[in-house]
Order: sequence, then structure tokens, then C-alpha cells
Amino acid sequence: MVTLPQYNALMFDHLSPFHLFLTFDAKGHRAGPSMHKILDHLGLDLEDCTSSLRLSRQGMNLSVNALSKAPVRSLSCQLVGVDTITLQGQSIPIMGGALLDLGLTLEEVTRLDRLPLHRHDFTPHMMIEELMLLIEAKSIVVSASQDITLRLEHERNSALDSARRDPLTGLFNRTALEQTKRDAALDLRSLCVMQMDLDHFKAVNDTLGHSAGDHVLRHAAQILRDETRRDDELIRLGGDEFAIILHHIRDPGQAEAVAQRIIERVAHPIPYQDTHCHVSASIGLARPEELGTTTDASALVALLDQADSALYAAKHAGRNHWLWAAAEL
Repeated sequence: MVTLPQYNALMFDHLSPFHLFLTFDAKGHRAGPSMHKILDHLGLDLEDCTSSLRLSRQGMNLSVNALSKAPVRSLSCQLVGVDTITLQGQSIPIMGGALLDLGLTLEEVTRLDRLPLHRHDFTPHMMIEELMLLIEAKSIVVSASQDITLRLEHERNSALDSARRDPLTGLFNRTALEQTKRDAALDLRSLCVMQMDLDHFKAVNDTLGHSAGDHVLRHAAQILRDETRRDDELIRLGGDEFAIILHHIRDPGQAEAVAQRIIERVAHPIPYQDTHCHVSASIGLARPEELGTTTDASALVALLDQADSALYAAKHAGRNHWLWAAAEL
């Protein structure tokens, strides 16, 4: 039996900063500096902390009176306040009560960031510094892994997007159009398809060169971006041929207005170096009249074919204007 004078407070503050001395009347008599921080964190007073204290061993509850009679190893101590913290250790009988030599459980160590504790609040034999370093290292590894995953996902998405883009104009290409055709969620009921071809484009290439032709294509692509919405799809099919898929078109007049604006803007002389390029645009439009709720990809293919036929009809009719195709699907 250890006598009370042998309980050297300063020594235990250093060797067991989480110690707690309980008296027979179930009151807290003294606590180590780290235990004081825990009590403050929980909003508990040292003297009255025993009412919020749960002592047990192997699932069996223990009283202070029982602890004062014989040493108990593998002791579990749970403090309940604004938070709940579980400690473990041993009890040593002391004249007038029991001394609890405690430390944080591993689970509490893994959640240490919520507690007002630092490395100097632990003694070396608790191995807390090593554990904290391991937790810190794990956090760094997890963070680095997440960064790598996000970067790889971004690079993957960028690569997929690049594969679906025309490098000259930045518009979608035929690969993207094929994906749209396979889109099972595509609602064709409010869709309008346009096929556009630049009139006199070959003359630009023949007289001013392919650099001028590329400039005209980029200029036309920008006009398409300006005159359509974010969710509309703009595709360069190749050469000077473009497809435009307008979504959420309930009134044919909406599509006609878009086509007219595009034609008027393309017809304006396009500055290039010390001269101007002169082209115009012909557009064919197709829209399903009675399509119900179908999302069949073949219906979109049929619309594209009809818009293409309307485009050539517009060119043969004099160019620089738009025409509707009969959309009987």
C-alpha cells in the first residue's frame, strides 16, 4: 500500500501527465496537467468530475472504493462532457483513494486534432510522438494520393475532350457526333439539326492560300459560338462543313432566327492581313414534327440526313440562305 506522502505531485505531473487522483468520497482530488486540459475541454470541474466518470475493466463497471483496495490493470476510463473521451491505463491504491495512471486510447490519438493537446503533453513512454508522426505521414500520403487521383482524372478528361475536338476550330468533331448519336438520354422532341456549308470557300483557298482558309474557318466557328447557347452542340464535320444541334427548341422560329443571324454574320467581309475574305453560308434545317418520346439514335441520323439534303437544296437555290427539310420520321 502506498501512503499519501509518497504521492509526489510534481513527479507524477512529469511521469504521468494524464493521472487522476480520486478520493473515497468519489471526488477528484488532483489531476496531471494534460488531464486538466481534457477536463477543461469537456467542461468538467476536477472536484465534481467523478459524476461524469465511467470506470470499467473487461466490460465490468468499477467503483473508486474497489480501486482503492487492489491494483487494477487494463483499466478503461471514460469521461463524458460536451464531448466523450476514453482513456486507458491502471489504478494504484493510495491511502484515501486511488491513483489512476492513464493515457489516451489509440482511437482517441487518431482523432487528436479535436483536442487541445500537443506533443509536450505526452511522455515518451506513451509512444504518442511516434503515433502522431505516423498519423501525420498517413495524412500526407492520403492528401498526395488524392491530388494524384484528381490530376490523373483531369488529364484523362482533358485527353478525352481533346479526342473529341477539332484542333483548328475547337469545335466538336465527328467522334463527338458519333457519341451524341449513341446517347440514350437524348430527347429528340425539342431538337433542331442544322447542316451548314460555306459558299465560295474553295476560292479563298485557291486565291489567298490555306492559311486564309483556316482563318475563315476559325472565324465561322466563333460566329457559331456567339449565336448559339452553351448546351447546343457545334461540330466541324470536315473541310467547310458544320453541323449544329440546337436543344430545347419548341418553336421553329427560334431555329430560323439562329440560322438567319449566322448567315448574315458570315456574309460580312472577313479581314485577313491586308485584304478581306468573302464567303457566305448555306444552311439546311431539320426538325421532327411528330416524334413522340423517342430517343432512338436512328432518328437523329435521319434528321442529319434530312438537314444535309436541305443544305444542298439551299445551295442549288442560290446559296446564302436557309431552307427547311421535310422531317417525316
